Amino acid sequence: MVGHAARDEAAGIADAPWPPHFQKMAGEGPRVAPSRDAVVWTANNKMYPGEYPFPMSPQFAPPYRAYRIAQLLRARRTYDVPYFAAMQMDALSLPERELARDVAPMLRSRDASLAAELAGWNGVMDGDSTTATIVESLRLNLTHRTTGRVPTLLMQPISARALRAAPLTSPEPWRVAGAVPVLHALSSLGINFLDGTTLPGYGDALTLHVQYPGYGQSFRAVWDVGNWDAGGITLPQGESGEIASTHYTDQAQAWIAGRLWPLPFSDAAVQRTAATREMLTP
Repeated sequence: MVGHAARDEAAGIADAPWPPHFQKMAGEGPRVAPSRDAVVWTANNKMYPGEYPFPMSPQFAPPYRAYRIAQLLRARRTYDVPYFAAMQMDALSLPERELARDVAPMLRSRDASLAAELAGWNGVMDGDSTTATIVESLRLNLTHRTTGRVPTLLMQPISARALRAAPLTSPEPWRVAGAVPVLHALSSLGINFLDGTTLPGYGDALTLHVQYPGYGQSFRAVWDVGNWDAGGITLPQGESGEIASTHYTDQAQAWIAGRLWPLPFSDAAVQRTAATREMLTP
């Protein structure tokens, strides 16, 4: 009886008309006109102008990632699967580069070599970069972020006192300082043998390659519309949730390297690439 009641209630909700303002939003939502050559992108940023009449969300991601996507899309006129796969591995952090160049003059009297390093830094949160570690430490110190490593926009003027407190010497490479362990839910109880692969530091919260302690992308994929077999998909660890399975973390190294696993779509491609088969019968 409970099941029938829940089903009937759900059917009633589905059949009920939406309130008028929701219907109006559905008909006038942000959109791009049909086109054969339009380029459209989003990165959880606010994608409609200030005069748009309907409230969509009280919070949006800063526009840095969307801006970087636009840069890369406008860099060429045609695209392919490898190009989009490379975009997903882009580790240029525009706000960190901006911060490094703003701070550099203030550090010139304290450490001229470091000031020159920051002023000339390319902004890439690469695993081998120690400058990336320094700049991330500066941002955390200047924003009083004592827990986690989510880079945020500066909320106060840069002060000499804050710079003096920032750890600027003997930095670890970003692959170490920004490493992200993939923790199982039971790790909070001290059960760690179920944890996955530790991902080396690469990118941050405001790069296309989103990764910082406590957060990361759930998957990366590229679909080639009309040529579906050409696409690919990769998970941070593996498809299986069973630790004894060979598929528990078998995609981790491909994930770290930025390789897409084949994603067969057509029947022929599935038959050609299948490694194992499981028959389900009534």
